Order: sequence, then C-alpha cells, then structure tokens
Amino acid sequence: MGPGTDPPEREKSVEGAPARPGVPPFLKRRMIVLIASSVGVGLLAPVASLFLNNGTVPRWAFIAAVAIPGVASGLIGAWIGLAVQREHTRARLADGRRCWGCGYELAGLSDAGTCPECGRAFTIADLRARWGMIHTEG
Repeated sequence: MGPGTDPPEREKSVEGAPARPGVPPFLKRRMIVLIASSVGVGLLAPVASLFLNNGTVPRWAFIAAVAIPGVASGLIGAWIGLAVQREHTRARLADGRRCWGCGYELAGLSDAGTCPECGRAFTIADLRARWGMIHTEG
C-alpha cells in the first residue's frame, strides 16, 4: 500500500454480517461461564503449590494438585471449542435456518421474519452469512 491509499475494508457479506462465522450470543453466555470456571480451576494449581510444597506432602500429591487443574482447564477449553463447532454443524445441517440469538431451528418459516423463541428479526440470507454459509445465486 502506498501513501494516501486506504487499507482494504474487511469483506462484508449480506446486510453487514461478518464474512467469517462468529460466535452466536447464546453460545457467548455459555463460554463466559466455562471460561470463568476454567480460570477458577486454573487458580487451584498455584494455591495448591503454596500449601503442599512444604515437604510434608508426598511428591505424587503435589504433582496431582498441580496437574489436575491444568488438565481440567484444557478440557474446559476443548469443550468450548466443540460447542461452537457443534452449533455451526447444526446450522449447516439446517441450511442456515437457525436463529443467531437463541439457536432455535427456523425450518418451515418464511425467509424473513422474527424468531418465535426470542423475537429476533432474521432473514435467511443474513443467517446463512452469519453461520458462514454464504451461497451465491446463479
């Protein structure tokens, strides 16, 4: 890029939705809870090392007290990733007809309207773009 040229804008899809699939709001709430519990579990390792590293506890107990929270944090992170992947797969199987706000399956409804579950307005083209299923007509 030379001087005076603007950087290219990020590619946008239908109605301003991001071109890359994101994380729907109903999953963000779950992720916040899981991340908070992961951080809480992860904080157990330093606390355990403070109390168990005084030489009176067997070495295996000290290692377990440090390793178990670390493994649990990793499993929680994997769980978050799998939850996001599962919802995107469900949306693909439903041809993008899943509400972005609550995950309700919108099969059988018109191509534009409001979700009967949460009341969020939708168009099928916008939902497909949000779920990362951009189709070209032609």
